[in-house]
Amino acid sequence: MSSSTKSSDFEPLSVSDGAATELFASSTAESVPARRRKAAAEAEAVTVVTLALSNRVLEYFQGEGDDWQVRVNEALNLIVNRHVAREAKKRARLRARTSARRRPAAAG
Repeated sequence: MSSSTKSSDFEPLSVSDGAATELFASSTAESVPARRRKAAAEAEAVTVVTLALSNRVLEYFQGEGDDWQVRVNEALNLIVNRHVAREAKKRARLRARTSARRRPAAAG
């Protein structure tokens, strides 16, 4: 809003007349692509282990709430996912490099 525009200059949309939902549905239905949802962490198999963590790490996660073990698991999953993606990218680069060497030179 500019300095000359006040919030009182606007009339709020009423939900009862459906204008707000109609505007929202038409603007977002086409512009926002659908995203695939990842499987919930609870659905994955979980193994209980004893793990030595530094006091700093433990205090950080415990200070954020009672579900600290879930958040430690989520943080570790992020690291694993990045590592797996990085390794897949390396393998793809290596495959591309070796397939380029195998191609015969163009006759010309």
